[in-house]
Formats: sequence, structure tokens, C-alpha cells
Amino acid sequence: MDHRVSKNCFRSQTASQFNSRVMLCCLVIFATLATTSCQAEPIAQAHNLPAASNANALLGVAGAYPSEPVARPVVVAQKATPVADADDNEPVDLLGEFNVTAQRRRTTERENTQTTYIVNKEDIKASGAATISDALSIIPGFALADALGGLDNRGNNFFRGFDDQRFVLLQDGRPLGRSSNNRASDISKLPVFNVDRIEVVTGGGTLRYGADAIAGVINIITTIPSGPPKLRALAEFGSYGFSNYALEYSGGKGDPTEAGFFGYQVGYVHTAAINSFLQGNTTVKDPFGNGITVSDNPSGLPGNSTSTTFQGSYTFPPAQYQSAYTFSDFYYGKLIFKPAKEHTITIYAQQQNTRRSSSGQFGNRCSYFPPGFQGSPLGGPGVQCYTTNYLKPYYTTNLLGKGSGDSAEDEFGLNLTWDWNLSELNTLTTQIFVKNTFGDNAFISPQNYVVNRNITAQVRYTAQLYPGNVFNAGFEFRTDRSTQSTIAGEPFGVVNEFGFAAFDKERSSWALYATEDLKLFDDAVIVNFGSRITTDIFFGTYTTSGAGIRYNFGGIKGQETFGLRANWQQSFKVPGLSQLGALFTTGNPPTAIDQPNPNLKPENGVSYDIGFDIQVSPTAVFRASYYRIDLTNRLTEGVIQQIIPATDTTPQVTITAPENLQAQKTVGWDFLFDWRFDPKWRVTFTESIVDATAVGDPFADPIVPGNPLLGGGLLYGYPLAQIPYHTTGMRLTYADPGFTAALSGNLVGDTPVVGTYAFPSYSRFDLTARAPLGAALTLTGGVFDIFNSSNRINAPGTTFRVGMEASF
Repeated sequence: MDHRVSKNCFRSQTASQFNSRVMLCCLVIFATLATTSCQAEPIAQAHNLPAASNANALLGVAGAYPSEPVARPVVVAQKATPVADADDNEPVDLLGEFNVTAQRRRTTERENTQTTYIVNKEDIKASGAATISDALSIIPGFALADALGGLDNRGNNFFRGFDDQRFVLLQDGRPLGRSSNNRASDISKLPVFNVDRIEVVTGGGTLRYGADAIAGVINIITTIPSGPPKLRALAEFGSYGFSNYALEYSGGKGDPTEAGFFGYQVGYVHTAAINSFLQGNTTVKDPFGNGITVSDNPSGLPGNSTSTTFQGSYTFPPAQYQSAYTFSDFYYGKLIFKPAKEHTITIYAQQQNTRRSSSGQFGNRCSYFPPGFQGSPLGGPGVQCYTTNYLKPYYTTNLLGKGSGDSAEDEFGLNLTWDWNLSELNTLTTQIFVKNTFGDNAFISPQNYVVNRNITAQVRYTAQLYPGNVFNAGFEFRTDRSTQSTIAGEPFGVVNEFGFAAFDKERSSWALYATEDLKLFDDAVIVNFGSRITTDIFFGTYTTSGAGIRYNFGGIKGQETFGLRANWQQSFKVPGLSQLGALFTTGNPPTAIDQPNPNLKPENGVSYDIGFDIQVSPTAVFRASYYRIDLTNRLTEGVIQQIIPATDTTPQVTITAPENLQAQKTVGWDFLFDWRFDPKWRVTFTESIVDATAVGDPFADPIVPGNPLLGGGLLYGYPLAQIPYHTTGMRLTYADPGFTAALSGNLVGDTPVVGTYAFPSYSRFDLTARAPLGAALTLTGGVFDIFNSSNRINAPGTTFRVGMEASF
């Protein structure tokens, strides 16, 4: 079969599936609108919130949020109005709920041109989430790795078709990306014990949060210490060695809105999971007719390789298992002080020490190479699968005298913010943050020892120059440094006995931005626009701009039931320091010398989105968004440069490096329906449809002409690896002042791996609950993956947790 025909047939199948999902969601929209009256009882007037500074709101400082009853969980939106008790049927204004991340100040959904989703503290508790990635599983647009406890799924988290190098993760406005590779790796390991809410801004966030916020922004807002001294404690235990211990002491003295207030908080969280479980059956099919080659030794060790070819399909035996553990110790502290009514000083510090096993077996995997493709690891086209057997001998080899010990990562962060309210409508904020990471891998590599350091300083000014206008301007200076070596303390630039040379790279950049937010036509039309100028020491000066518009109608002013929105933003992402300074190899051991990679270019992106919000009743809201993101000069790691075949005495060596490829196009839809049909009951449905594709002509590519096998999970004209075509989320929550329970589900569609499907769709349902045992003691528990349906994809299947939480 001609590979072009095969590709076209597959793309037609993908397009058909994509279109069918869109049609299905449109039918749901029309059915919902047909059966629900948009002119239901009037929406309650929004409460006049007390004045609070923009920086206070952004950083979670006391007084920034109105109080809420803890018994009223909200799945995806924080209330902007005080809500009545559970027995009160008073409607609330769901489109009047506020966030602080979209515009770096407190605004409601009706004032935002971008769609925002919010997970608050009650949602986190109801879902039984242990980490940030757990808490985001209900949010549209995310494809998150399913790992026990969420503790070891680095690099496998995607948002709107882009990995964690292309969305920005913040904590109280402080960026958490790594200096070496720009990854938002903390999304899968940060605990949620001290988190008050998580705000997600979809689409580009380049104007206010950096030119590399391509897919969106996630802002973790930590809790606010205030009130009498209190002690919180948590102890949870579960399947496969899962444990979660937490202890926090916090309080405050004085009125949080008045001079002299002092708030304090200190806490510790220990989380552990032992990923040692049986992996269920996984059946792989051959769409090309070239057979399925299964190997237990893809790295090509001489005399130790076994490869077998199967026709039609192959089912991995269920005896394969993972054996990797993760332990995390997380320490944090926060101080808030108001020396005067107009001034607020916030200091936040945290330290996280993580240990991961580097031994064991890590699951089966397959790649698909259509006919005509050359250079595949096992040679020739077809489906090529690797069993877990090959990993164990290598990762327990004593290459550096480390054997199968831990990989260590110690990370420190410090955030200092001074907020000055010049007047009720004018705020000046100064923010300085530091992040330092030390990593020690337990196996030989050019990045065995990694030290990353980031220092960032920001000054932001917000003012209302005239009614209906909000002007934002800011300055940012950032410096990053990364040192990497095979052996601790070795000199830089000197090739060691393993063929690697240590390197030390540092970069700095500064940026200026200004945005304008306008309300026009009696506040019915919201317009925002602005630009950011960034100067990078390696790549010079560049400008990114953006604009958005929203039109609210239907209902009285300030309570409109319909909103139409559209956005356009540019992005510009520079390569990470590791990408600029490394040439990677594979083999046992690797043999090629590290070389710098100075010819990489920045990525350029343009994103568009258009959508609408409908409050179909006082207790139900429906949102839909269509988006497209085009990324040129796509930076891809693991691009194959050369394959050196194995000999009788040497293993096969594959030389790879980061390269700028031609383009990536991501097109998708996000849908959300949120309905509180009873004061104690709430149901949420979400749907994400994503088509993320590598775009370009493989025969014109200057890197490997005529060979679309580029490594890094990317083939021209084929969907990107590990990003499912659709993901459905649902949650049913019951809450009264004493008891809370939630049934959460995720349906994950077919997931491609290098060319076509590798894993079929699957579903997962979790049942979690919290029951009071007294005034200060709560029983927590949950059954995760109730139907044992995700066990086929390197997940443990059904697991259990039980614990106690106390507050004194």
C-alpha cells in the first residue's frame, strides 16, 4: 500500500471523527436551548464587593475575596456573590462569578473576552485531588497523564494540544517554569493542601504573562492566613503505598483590611506513591499490513536482543508491571503584613524535595511507521513495540556506582510582593521571586546533575483613567541560569570519560507591556488590546500583540444572559537553555560527545478563538469555544540526526538533538455545561475536541530530507503523539453543611503515538466523599477507577483511599 494513500485514508478517518464530535456537541447545544427557557426567574443582583487592590486579588491576600459557605462547592467557577444557605433556593448569577488572572485584577466573566475556568477549595476537597493535575481533570482542554497519585507524570500533560513547555504555570502570579527547558513540570507534583483556588485562562496569555504563554495560563492561588490561630492536620492512606500527610498552623491578628494586620502560615505535606502494579491487557492492531514487531531490547545491545513479528494484532501479556516510587516532602510558609492601610507586604516561601525510583519497568509502548518511512529504530516500516523487559537491566546497571537508587530533585521558591494602593482605583505592585532547582539523576546522562536558577522582578501599574477604562502597564526583568554535568563539580567544556562535556549557560531578558480595557455602549461591549516588547540576550527584541472583544446582551445591564467573545494573540517562545546546549544520544552507554546547538530559532505563534456563554437559567450556564493555534519554527526534541548500527562489541547509538521543524496546527472545541439543579446538587459536563497536527512537507525538510521520521513523537501530516482526539469530563456533586460526595468521570478518546492510534479510548470513574465525625474531625475516602477500565494504559486500575482531616 502506498504510504501517501494510507496517510490520506487515516486523515479522512480522523477528520470524520473530529467532525462527528462537533456535530454531536452542537446537537447537545440545540437540545439544551430548546428544552430550557433563557427567560427563567430573574437573576439576583450582584453583591457590591468591598474595594480590594489588584495585587491583593491576584496574590490571594486577605480581604480580596468575599466569604462563602464551605458547604456550597462550585465545580468550575467561584461565586462573585454571597450565596444563600443550602436550604435557600435564591438563584445566583453564574456569569457574575469573578477571577483575577485574566486581566490581573478582579473581574467577572461578563468582563472577560477570554474563557476562564476556576476550581476552588471546595471542588478540590470534593474530588479527592492530591495534586494540581488531579484538580484540573474536569477542566476542558486538558489531557493529563493518569498516574497513581499524580506524582510521576512529568512531560505528559497537555493543554489545548500543547505540552507543558507551551503553557504557563503560575503560583500567586509567580512563574514556575524551569530555566533549563521552560517546562511547567510542577503541575503534576505540587500538592493542593494550601491551595485556595486554581484559575485557568484559555488561549494565549502573552500580553500579561510572557510571550511564551501560547496555550494559556494556569494560576495557583494559595490560601489566606487570617482569624484566630488554628491547626489543620490530614492523614490519608491508599492502594499501592499511597500516603498523604499534612500539617498546617495559621492565623492572623487584626482586621485584614486595616493597618497593623499580620497574618502567618506554616505547613508541611508528605505525599508518596509506589507505582508497582500489574498492567492489564493492551491490544495493538496493524493498520498497514507490515506486521507488528515486538522487541525487548530497542537499544540494540549485542547478543541480548529478541524481536518477534506478529500479523494482524498483538496483545501484551498482563504480567507486565511498573515498579517506580515517588516521595515528596513539601514545606511552605506565608506572612502578610499591612504597615498602613494602603500598603500590603506578602512573603511566601516553599521547599519541595522529591525522590523518584530510577529502577524497574515502565510499561509497554508502540510506535507506528507507515510504508515508505525510513530510519525507524528496528528498521523498516510497520508497528514497532517494546516490552518492559528491556528497561530493567539498563536502569539497574551500575554505570556511576549508583545502581538503582533515587533520582533527587530539591526545589526552593521565594516570593516577595509589595502592594501599594495609591487610590481606590490606582495600584502599584512590586513583585520579586526566586526559584532554584537541584536535580541528581540516578543514571548516566549529560544532565545527571542539573542546577537551575531563576530570578524575576516585576513592577505593575493599574489605573482607571476615566469611567469605563482600565489601563495596565508593567515592566519585567528575568535572569535564568542552568548548569548541567555528568559528574558533580566537573569543569565546564571538558569532555569526560563518558563522552560528555558539562555546560553552564545564563540568559537574561526584560519586557515592557501595556494593555487597555474598555467598556463601550453602556458597558455592553468589552474591548481589550495591548502589546508586549521583549528583549532577550540571545534573540534580540521582538513584539507580541493581542486583542479581544465581548458583547453581552439579553437581560438588564450587568445581568445579561448571553455573551459573544473573540480573541487574537501573538506568541514568541525562545528555546530553553538545555535545548541550546545539548546533543543527546541513546545507547548503553551513550557514546557521542555533547555539542552546543546555537542555530535554534524561536517559535512564532498566532492564536484565535471565538465562543459564547449562555446563562440558560438562573442555575445553569453553557459555554462553547472554537480555537485555532498555528505555531511555526516548532521546536521539537529528540529529532534523529544519525543512527549508528550495533556491532558485535558496541550497541546501537541514535544521535538526536532539538530542532526547529516546520509547523504545528491545533484546532479544537471546548464545551462546558454547569447546572446546579438543586441547592445541594450540582452537575457539570465538559467536552474537548482536539486535532493537533504536525504541518509541513517532509521531502522539503532540510534536517532529514525525504524522511518524515523526526523523533519526538512527531511525523509530518500526522497527529501529534499522546494527545487524545477528545476528552469528556463529568462530575455530580452533593453537598450540605455536613456531608459531601462527588462522582467524577473522564472518557478519554483514542490516543495517537507517532502516526496513528496506539491506545484505544477508555473511561475512568471516581467516587469520593467527606463525612463529619464531629465539630473538628472529618472522614475522607474514595474509590478511584471504579470499573478498573484504565488499567490497560500504564495505570493501576481500581484503587482505594481513606483518611482523616482535623481542624482545631
